[in-house]
Amino acid sequence: MNSIKDLGSKIVYNVKNARMIEIYSNCENVEENIKNKSLLLKNKVIYVCKICKCDDTRVLVVHHLDKNHKNNNIDNLVFLCHNCHHLVHHHKVKIK
Repeated sequence: MNSIKDLGSKIVYNVKNARMIEIYSNCENVEENIKNKSLLLKNKVIYVCKICKCDDTRVLVVHHLDKNHKNNNIDNLVFLCHNCHHLVHHHKVKIK
């Protein structure tokens, strides 16, 4: 059975017989992501993961290449799927 616990800015999904997955659910970050998605789409950036080429819009998020969330220059923003976004932040996968 799955259980969901709200831990402030994190929602932790605990799946039986699987490892724990953390998804950060900060309203400010969600709002920022929506604004950045709009910015990319207005500039005709293709709505596809920069790494794996996934085009499922339900899983695409905006990643800041320089990891500075205040730098919303179009050249600093790319679309990544949740999986690739995790790999970039936690397993040092490079974006080409």
